[in-house]
Amino acid sequence: MPWTTFNLKGYKWGNEKASQDSKGNIFSLEMALSPTIQLDLSRDNSSNTGVDDEDSIKIIFIHPPQEMKPSLQDGFISS
Repeated sequence: MPWTTFNLKGYKWGNEKASQDSKGNIFSLEMALSPTIQLDLSRDNSSNTGVDDEDSIKIIFIHPPQEMKPSLQDGFISS
């Protein structure tokens, strides 16, 4: 599936004024559905108590079209 990109980013912030350190992971998936439309999904898993995890969905319109980048229109799986 060359039209997808999976990213994993870990983070840790030391506290100065907060009661605890902040750490977590951000997972994201970028999918080129066509040369002009990209779908991005992400989730931020935080280990902080009292803080909700954050989810994000973005639909991005790209102009001019990315003709050199593979997309779902080229096929689900490459040969």
